[in-house]
Amino acid sequence: MMISSKVKRICILRSQGSDALSQSGRRGGFMTAVTSLTARHASSSFLASTARLVRTLAALASIALFATGCATPVGVSRLDQQAANRKLEANVLSTGKPSAYSTQILERTALRKHFKKDPEAVLARLNSDFAKPGETHRLFALSELSFAHAEASSNQSYYLASAVYAYAFLFPKDPTQTPEPYDPRRQVALDLYNRGVALGLATADRSKVDLSDRELRLPFGSLSLGVNPAGFNYAGNKLTDFVSLSDFKVRGLRNTYHTAGIGATLSAGVEPTANGPASRWIPAHAKVPITAFVRFDAQQCGFCTPGFVVAMKAVLDANPQATPAEIEHGLHRGRESMLLWAWG
Repeated sequence: MMISSKVKRICILRSQGSDALSQSGRRGGFMTAVTSLTARHASSSFLASTARLVRTLAALASIALFATGCATPVGVSRLDQQAANRKLEANVLSTGKPSAYSTQILERTALRKHFKKDPEAVLARLNSDFAKPGETHRLFALSELSFAHAEASSNQSYYLASAVYAYAFLFPKDPTQTPEPYDPRRQVALDLYNRGVALGLATADRSKVDLSDRELRLPFGSLSLGVNPAGFNYAGNKLTDFVSLSDFKVRGLRNTYHTAGIGATLSAGVEPTANGPASRWIPAHAKVPITAFVRFDAQQCGFCTPGFVVAMKAVLDANPQATPAEIEHGLHRGRESMLLWAWG
């Protein structure tokens, strides 16, 4: 409106200038006419320049308003072929960022921004809610997000947690919840399990994989790692010094072969056992390929722990002298509040 009124005013002034010049000419005063013409000509040139400037500004303003009006919050744009292809297999293992399947869970639970600030708290929230019927898809998100946090923080326990979640996603107690053969998350979950086992059981310097009996701490509980000694014999030799083969590349050969499947691919050294029938075909310093498969039993009981621990802490913080009945009541209320918060 302001731009239009200015243009209108300039047009009126130009019209008035033309009328005044015409009137001076009719009076027959030559000097008067020339003086009036010179003054009016200067005024007319200034007004014309101003008019052009205003018209230019008006056009730019119209373009800006038009562009702003077209920039809707939601839209669709076409990807080039390579970008579309990369999008199909984008996940934390290939790009370093969680896949769309996991970010969807964060968006639906309003936790995406919180995950950037406090990933461990968000993982605990998602973990406390996993056991609801039909919520097994959260297991995949927990596996991938745990792996992403392990990569960012170098917290080894989250590598192992990623493997546990991937195992639970691949082998649910309810067979009807097993991922379909064509579900792309299935292969990603296998890879997360394999890498999670290798990195979660690695030594402090990550030079080897420790497969000894021991107690391991997880973000949501603990894991008692048991080993079957019979599985560590190879042609009369004892297997030792396990190294993850995924952390190496081979040079000098045109083809390298890898059998797809579940389990961490490792290399092991051989050590002759006392009085054992060691094979003469295996040198003392040979390296043999093996697969390490860790079966996680009763993992679902561990998943429930964090939610109850958080709720119990809140009850005792509010009332250190709470009775067992008050604690139990607080646990139920805490469980409900966490579900509401997660889905809010």
